[in-house]
Amino acid sequence: MGTGQGLLELVGVQAEGRSRQAAEDWLRGARPTPDDRLGL
Repeated sequence: MGTGQGLLELVGVQAEGRSRQAAEDWLRGARPTPDDRLGL
């Protein structure tokens, strides 16, 4: 994932109303595309 000044490593995700999970586990179920934006 790119930022204005380097890379961002996503290590954990907590969807609204859900418990926190490892980013790897979230990624397996979410199937995001390169155009998806997080938190917007």
